[in-house]
Amino acid sequence: MVDSTCTYLGRTYKTADRFPKGESCNMCTCRESGKVDCTTITCYQFPKCRYNGLVYEAGSRFPSGDGCNECICTTLGVPQCTKFKCYPDCTYNGLKYKKGQTFPKGDNCNNYCTCTVTGKMECTQNTSCFTDCVYNGQTYSTGQEFQSSDGCRLCQCTADGSYTCSENYCLRDSNNLLK
Repeated sequence: MVDSTCTYLGRTYKTADRFPKGESCNMCTCRESGKVDCTTITCYQFPKCRYNGLVYEAGSRFPSGDGCNECICTTLGVPQCTKFKCYPDCTYNGLKYKKGQTFPKGDNCNNYCTCTVTGKMECTQNTSCFTDCVYNGQTYSTGQEFQSSDGCRLCQCTADGSYTCSENYCLRDSNNLLK
């Protein structure tokens, strides 16, 4: 068998190669004789979709324009779009971030924040660089609990170097003594 070639629409093919007939649904085959044989079935052309001023082929996917939903052009020429609830992007320190975007938190602790698909910000909490806090001249570590100066409330050193105390109050008698 001698390898022969066929030329079709300016391209060269080897014997037994199959290739599309132009832009139609028919296929062609390169024969040993150098002749090209093509099928001649009637091709059905699906209608195209028009959406937001653009034209799409049947089966193609495209954004709906709301930033979170996607559409598909059906074989009937009708676009069908998902109807997910769209959440806003995130804002952190006055800057906007897209859903899924991760960025440094900016706290010098190698913490990162991510804008979630629901538009909420989630940040890591690397505790290795948290600051101690000072209360009445005493230094406390992050997370450490201590008694407040009034002797009634419980306080805790927070990660940013400040502290929070419980809302409890001391009961005092008429001589201003603790009961």
